Amino acid sequence: MARVSVIVPAYNRERTVMRCIESLLAQTLSDIEIIVVNDGSTDSTLELLSAVKDDRLTVISQPNRGQGEARNAGMRLATGKYIGFTDDDDIVDKRMYEAMYEAAEKTGADMVQCGLRNVFPDGSEYIQEECKLNRTVTITDRADYIDKYFTPCIHCRVIANKIFRRGFIVENDIKFGSNKRFFAEDLFFNMEALKVLKKVCFISEPYYSYTYMTDNHSRTHKNDLERLVKINDLFRYEISSAPEGIKEAFMYTAALISVYNMGACEGADKDRARELLKSAEYRKWLKTALKRKCTPKHRLILSAMLLAPTDAAMKAAKQLFLR
Repeated sequence: MARVSVIVPAYNRERTVMRCIESLLAQTLSDIEIIVVNDGSTDSTLELLSAVKDDRLTVISQPNRGQGEARNAGMRLATGKYIGFTDDDDIVDKRMYEAMYEAAEKTGADMVQCGLRNVFPDGSEYIQEECKLNRTVTITDRADYIDKYFTPCIHCRVIANKIFRRGFIVENDIKFGSNKRFFAEDLFFNMEALKVLKKVCFISEPYYSYTYMTDNHSRTHKNDLERLVKINDLFRYEISSAPEGIKEAFMYTAALISVYNMGACEGADKDRARELLKSAEYRKWLKTALKRKCTPKHRLILSAMLLAPTDAAMKAAKQLFLR
């Protein structure tokens, strides 16, 4: 049994997948298992992966089903005490998994999160300030934890800068949502985990580098209206299935993330976004969120969306999130 299993979903990433794999093979934690799930690639991704001769690397293939199902397939094969997830176009610092493994063993945390570094096409970098925290948190009030850590993105909503105890995942039957049904399968996984997490360890070092791409393959920044609709579907599911004590905390999260994605819509998509913004369901999320322990910035954004949901306000809301 490896100490850490790292799962990498790979789809048509012939330009970037090898730099990701090389950064994983260079880890100072030698007892590591790397499982790459080739998710129906039609370029040379599989050929590049198959040429790597290293016992720590396992490559499997499946028809294209999306990142969520690819990660689920990888989890079924994982043997590590802890499981991590890396995207096929990103790189990790060589100390990342050793540092997170040591933190997990020392604290007994179900989840360990490190800091995030954004790397842009021009070579510039930005360390996400929200993730710069050194603290171990025992969760006694789940809704309060969501308000203080998850919604403000201190416990950030991506999956790639985290490891989870495999026993925690298996015991609670936590899986990724299907991309055919939901956008942001990592947000889905995090919200499922939040229902049962007991202890979380944050380490501030930005070991994970999230790389922005220059081509049009990026899965993150396209089809804005489709993304908005699928994210709202995700929130409906999570709010309806959440225990009563955290439903309203999830509404706070839903209100904020929907505002951000509404602001990204352009052209004809704005009309559909505006209809969502004016819906009774979303206004309920807004009103509920304003009763939570909002940060001043969030209170400003949510109040504007409730009182004057204009195009200009939507754009301004998005820009506030980016600062």
